[in-house]
Amino acid sequence: MYLYFKNLYDICIRGNSGALAEFWGNIEKSDPRIASFPILREPGFESNTYPLLLHGDGVPCTKKGSLDCLTFESLPGRFSSGLARATRDIIFMITGCMS
Repeated sequence: MYLYFKNLYDICIRGNSGALAEFWGNIEKSDPRIASFPILREPGFESNTYPLLLHGDGVPCTKKGSLDCLTFESLPGRFSSGLARATRDIIFMITGCMS
């Protein structure tokens, strides 16, 4: 996506200008859910670390089975202020399998 669809990458992954700084600015460094993350000790991590949301889910798609999907999305891309996006434009499928 980065190589061939740079505009979409910038909109969907990077978000608008300042979205990444806004995201990290809203995170408390003492939050116990992230306090042990090694990346927080790196200087300048706020300018080049993009937080991604990973989601797995199964949906029925036949009478006997379901489609199990693994997807991801960029949090700065989703929550960029002033940009309206359809869900299909910001969630990217990694894999899917019938079970």
